Amino acid sequence: MDCPSIEPKQRVLLTGGIGSGKSTVAARMRELGAEVIEADLIGHDVLEPEGAAFQAVAERWPGVIADGLVNRSELAEIVFDDETALQELEEITHPAIGREIAKRIASSNRDIVVVEVPVEPTFLDGDWTRIAVTAPLEIRVARAVSRGSKEESVRRRVSVQLEDDDWVANADYVVVNDGGRGDLLRSVDDLWGDLVEGS
Repeated sequence: MDCPSIEPKQRVLLTGGIGSGKSTVAARMRELGAEVIEADLIGHDVLEPEGAAFQAVAERWPGVIADGLVNRSELAEIVFDDETALQELEEITHPAIGREIAKRIASSNRDIVVVEVPVEPTFLDGDWTRIAVTAPLEIRVARAVSRGSKEESVRRRVSVQLEDDDWVANADYVVVNDGGRGDLLRSVDDLWGDLVEGS
């Protein structure tokens, strides 16, 4: 059931590396009543032909354009092997992602808005409640591989993301996802109670 708009909304950053379980946590929070915004999906949108970052990416890396579209796999191969290229891509895409997230937060009628992010969100301003989802590295890699990713690709992505200790250091809440799905959902439900009290 939709909640009436209350300002300021409680804004929650859901952070963690690949395979940590962020998506499961986000899905459960959506079921519980949160507005969930996935920064990754917005990142895809801004690279679409009509997206805010398409033209700049096409001009910088023309080789990743095929049939008028950004080949995200080829773009990823370039930037994950080149720190400078990754920084360039983020300088192009992150402002557009941040603007779109801000628009969606402003238009939400939920008391709690959760933004799921795979990187440190320097493109977002303001006060946030931060949740870090963590899991042992090998469990994370196994989860990502089980979803169809190649292990080499997963480990490359891990290498450019923050380590769990860094996520935890900045977090208000930590969800440790080293057990079963039921354990994770119970942890989220407990955390949700705290968020509702603070909203």
